[in-house]
Amino acid sequence: MSVYYLVKDRSIAKVTLTGKWEQKLEEMRANKVSYDVFMKHIKDYTEKITKELLQLRIAIAHEELKPLQKGKIKCPKCKQGQIQLYDKVAQCDHYARGCDFKIWRTLNGVFLDEKEMKNLLEKGKTSVLQGIRNQEGQTVTAPLVFENFKVNVG
Repeated sequence: MSVYYLVKDRSIAKVTLTGKWEQKLEEMRANKVSYDVFMKHIKDYTEKITKELLQLRIAIAHEELKPLQKGKIKCPKCKQGQIQLYDKVAQCDHYARGCDFKIWRTLNGVFLDEKEMKNLLEKGKTSVLQGIRNQEGQTVTAPLVFENFKVNVG
């Protein structure tokens, strides 16, 4: 959805564009429009949308995502980095230095707050949580366990 919200007002998101292209293809089949005219239209549009998207990328780069946590959580993989919590994911801040550790914040149907994520990653398990979905799809009350970089119901 976030990509949609970024491009929804741009020409790339307009459904009428597809209809226009279909119409031009049909006109080309009926020899009303030449291939060269159609391809010029496509190339012009491609240049236009590329410029729009590049400007959008520049705008996004200026809007830095800030981690959401107050405390520090040690990275279980590289041991030197700190985990940064975002809305949907937690990841090591040493990504540029080679650590690719990432973990979803919603695990087995339960969203982990900062305290529970810290417990999971530093102590190896959360406290007992309600609403955990086990492998059979049943809802149980149990801790989540982090072992060998995998999360299981404890």
